[in-house]
Amino acid sequence: MIRRKLLSSDMVVFATPLYYYGMTAQLKTVVDRFCAYNSSLNSRRLKSALLTVAWNADDWTLYALETHYKTLVRYVKPHTTVACFLLPTLRRVPL
Repeated sequence: MIRRKLLSSDMVVFATPLYYYGMTAQLKTVVDRFCAYNSSLNSRRLKSALLTVAWNADDWTLYALETHYKTLVRYVKPHTTVACFLLPTLRRVPL
């Protein structure tokens, strides 16, 4: 079902909170399944985006996740449009 929806889409958005400087295990499982139908994805010109949030605002906080995402996009299709929405310092405001 996910494969059919992905292959009929123009864009896929990966959304995950930063989890130990990477994506969550749930998103990683979905990404790992891409390998099973990578040849189908290569024929598509899917656009993709990464949407993530983190508590820490250090310059290096999102580096590993952003690098991993860009590597995955390159693997699936070198010409895929890459957009990263990296939102550090998502903090709860006290009531």
